[in-house]
Order: sequence, then C-alpha cells, then structure tokens
Amino acid sequence: MVEAVPFGIATHLLVKLGASTFQELGLIYDIDKDLTKLESTLSTIKAVLSDAEEKQEMSHLVQEWMRKLKDVMYRADNVFHVFET
Repeated sequence: MVEAVPFGIATHLLVKLGASTFQELGLIYDIDKDLTKLESTLSTIKAVLSDAEEKQEMSHLVQEWMRKLKDVMYRADNVFHVFET
C-alpha cells in the first residue's frame, strides 16, 4: 500500500494550489509560475509514491526515502498553512 500520509498530504496540497485563493495570490505576488512548477512537482511526487508501493516492502532504501518524504510533506503543509493565514 502507498504510504498514506505523504500521498494524502501531496493530494491536499495539490487541491490547495488549485484553489482560486492561491491562484489570485500567485498573480498578486508574481509567483504564479512558481506555483505552477510546485504543482507539477507534487504531481510527480504522487506518481512516484504510487510506484513505490510495490518496492517499499522489499527495500529498506525505499522505506527510508518514504520516512524522509513524510517529514518534507509535513513541512510543506506547514508552509502552506502559514501562507494561507
């Protein structure tokens, strides 16, 4: 099974990026291109997480990578929360 936490956070962040509030803020602060690039990166992360499903059970390296990604995704979610506030 895909590590639910990073996958869920990536999905959550993609939804936030698609929200009109973030789109408007991107235009106001001239970061719309950066937000588009971030959205693309998060989509790629989701795809990699899907592929990691099979490999995680057999690879300690993938398990370690998933733990690190989980931490990064929590930090990204915190940054989005601060930005929203």
